[in-house]
Amino acid sequence: MVEGPGCKLKGENMKKRLVRQQVASVAGNALMKGGKKAAETSPFLCLNGSHLTDVKTVGKELFAFFDNGKCLRVHFLMSGWIQYNKEGHDKHFKKSQIDVNPTLCLVFNKDTMKLYKSSVEIRNSEDCEKRYQDFHHLDICSDTFDSTAAIQLMTAQSHRMVCDVIMDQDILPGVGNIIKNESWLQSTKVGISEWKCPQCTLNNLDTRKQCAACGHPNNAAKSDVMEAVVQKRGTSSHPRKETKEVKCEKHRKACLKKTVSKQGDNKGRLFYTCSVQGKDKCNFFQWADEHHPVCNHGKRSVVRQVMKCNANNGREFYCCPNPKASQCEFFQWVS
Repeated sequence: MVEGPGCKLKGENMKKRLVRQQVASVAGNALMKGGKKAAETSPFLCLNGSHLTDVKTVGKELFAFFDNGKCLRVHFLMSGWIQYNKEGHDKHFKKSQIDVNPTLCLVFNKDTMKLYKSSVEIRNSEDCEKRYQDFHHLDICSDTFDSTAAIQLMTAQSHRMVCDVIMDQDILPGVGNIIKNESWLQSTKVGISEWKCPQCTLNNLDTRKQCAACGHPNNAAKSDVMEAVVQKRGTSSHPRKETKEVKCEKHRKACLKKTVSKQGDNKGRLFYTCSVQGKDKCNFFQWADEHHPVCNHGKRSVVRQVMKCNANNGREFYCCPNPKASQCEFFQWVS
């Protein structure tokens, strides 16, 4: 769906190009609703001879105001777009829709505007202006967006689901699934992780200080937290060994460290290659993981990073390079 930002950009472009121009003729599918006879009395014909005075947007709605007291209200639905003259279409245009007839075509004295795949209707300018004044301060794309007022409206909806409140166009006009999903991603609360008891192997919630089955204390969490604090301060007693800079023999320049991506026994392994680009690139090659320990399969282990949100988040460890289904239980922290 064309959300608030897309609608606002369309409105700004329309205002820049068409304001003060006069409508010479009106056409499009919107006039044909009800047959050819209905087209002769279509409400869109009232735009003939009128001048476009202003264009405003609030949320996903676009209002084009004319000097005869009428307003063209446009909603771009799921994938509506605009074409001016014979220029290229905007970003919501799809090549498969190149033969689609316009919903509404307004021929001005200088430019021609065609609206595609959109909902259009004629309203009184006063009603549209009132809606704009009532809601533009809640539009997240508006320069006058009032976050305090928006928060007050949202908190007053405590009886409703958050997802419904965010998508309510009378509370946060312009917000759609894309904006909603992005905001939720930024404010995600990660679920509670677990720790495995070394005594009975039961998985316990990270908040438990001792195993629920055998009562074994969660000493690992305490030591991990202390180690993480020490590492952040840069005073770890087990600093990671830094490898010396590797240079190719021909150019004597620092090499690039890459990962094997081809399928095979070496997939995931690290290697050095010449950093020079183009024809001058030499064939230098050297494994960069010879210092990695070997897993139970006899293969060179690969480095992974802890992604769970716990005391070990961000720490690197060695593990089996095989796919998850055939991995062995080899595990070792990167010191």
